[in-house]
Amino acid sequence: MTDPLHILWYAIDAEECMFSADDVASSDGLTALQSLGILKQPENAIQISCPNCADRHVADIMTRKGPSETIIYYIQCPDSLYVEIPATLLAQWTINFDRLAQLLYDELKLSGHAHEVVPGRLWRLGKSKWQGADRTFYFWRGPTWDDARQIAVKIGGTGRPVILVADRAPANNVWVGKARPVVSLASVAALEGIELKIDAVQVAALVNEVDIAESEPKATTKLQKQVRAIIKDEATDEILVAAYIKHHSYRDAAIALSAERGVPVSKDQVGRAVNRAGGIRAVLRTVSSESVQRGVASHRRDKPRQS
Repeated sequence: MTDPLHILWYAIDAEECMFSADDVASSDGLTALQSLGILKQPENAIQISCPNCADRHVADIMTRKGPSETIIYYIQCPDSLYVEIPATLLAQWTINFDRLAQLLYDELKLSGHAHEVVPGRLWRLGKSKWQGADRTFYFWRGPTWDDARQIAVKIGGTGRPVILVADRAPANNVWVGKARPVVSLASVAALEGIELKIDAVQVAALVNEVDIAESEPKATTKLQKQVRAIIKDEATDEILVAAYIKHHSYRDAAIALSAERGVPVSKDQVGRAVNRAGGIRAVLRTVSSESVQRGVASHRRDKPRQS
C-alpha cells in the first residue's frame, strides 16, 4: 500500500490537487485519506477520460434527459460515437485544508483560533507555550512557488513563528531579517491507524536548532570559518542524501552514518540535507544508483517514500 501521507505531501504542493473517482478507487492510500476527512468532494467533473478507448482520450461531459426526467451523462467518442458515463464516475476529490489544519491544531495541542491568512496558501494554526514563551504555528502550502516572498511577508516575525510545510522548505532569502524555523511534516508526521500523529520531540529539536543558530554570533574570523568547514565536511549533503537513498529512512540513514563515521549524525541532519537537495521526490528521482554505493551499513526499512 502506498503511504497515504506521501500522496498527501506531494499533492499539497502541486498547484492542481484534484483526484478523480478512478484515482480514489484504485488507491488504498487515497481511501485512507478519505477516512481521515482530508479529502472532500467539490463539484462534479466537467471532463472525463473515455472508459471505452485504449488511449483514454479526455472529453467534455454532456447531458440529456432520460426517462422520468432523470439526467443521463455521456461523452462523444471517435470510436464509439456515444458513451454513457455513470454518475459515480463524475465525482472528484480535493484536499480539505480546513480539516488538515484542524488535525495539526489538535495534534500539536495548540490554543487560540485557527484561520486562513491567504486563501489556499497560508493558515495560522494557533499558539503553543515553548520554554516559557508563546510560539505561533503556521501551515504554508507551496513555499517554493514563485510568490514565496509575498506569502512570507504575511507571516512576519511577531509571535516567534514556527512554519509547517508539507515537504520542501522555502529558500532562506524569502525572509526579511532572521530565518524562521521551518518543519517538514514529511519528516515528523505518521499515521497510526487512521490518526495523524506528529513527533513533538522532533519538532521541538528542529525549532530549537534554528533558534540557537540565529542567536549565535556569526563566524567572522578565518579560524572560525575553517572550523565550521571541517565540521560541515564530516557529513556532507552528498553523503547524507546518499545514505537516505540507500535506507529510505532518515533515522536508519543517521544510525548507519554514525556507526560508519564514528561521530553522531542525527536524523534531522539527514532530513535537512534531503530538503536542500529538493525534497524526497526530487532526490529519489534524480540521484543515480552509483551515488549511493557507499559503505553505509544496511538497517531495517522504516518509512520508504513511494510514488
